[in-house]
Amino acid sequence: MSVSSDDIIICGVCDHKNPIFRLKCSECGLRLSKKKHKKMASKKKKALQKSKRKPLGCDGNKIKYTTRRDASKARKNIYSQKGAILRIYKCKICNAYHLTKLRSKK
Repeated sequence: MSVSSDDIIICGVCDHKNPIFRLKCSECGLRLSKKKHKKMASKKKKALQKSKRKPLGCDGNKIKYTTRRDASKARKNIYSQKGAILRIYKCKICNAYHLTKLRSKK
């Protein structure tokens, strides 16, 4: 059985090479350190990161229609010009109406 450099931990005191599964150095008995784990983020830090996130939705180049009637007129106009079938939906972020593609169910 060959031992690679990834399977060896070197003692910080006596520089003895120990297998990775050992908890203590076989020469001096010092506790061997392994990879340090990242600390978990506190609830405050998580909340702060969440508040910094951009809201998904209306940050793109979507056209906002104030009423459903305006969106319906725009949908009919696009259908007559391009032949695209669109669906109207109300955005929960900006409370305006947008148009989206009507996808066929497969």
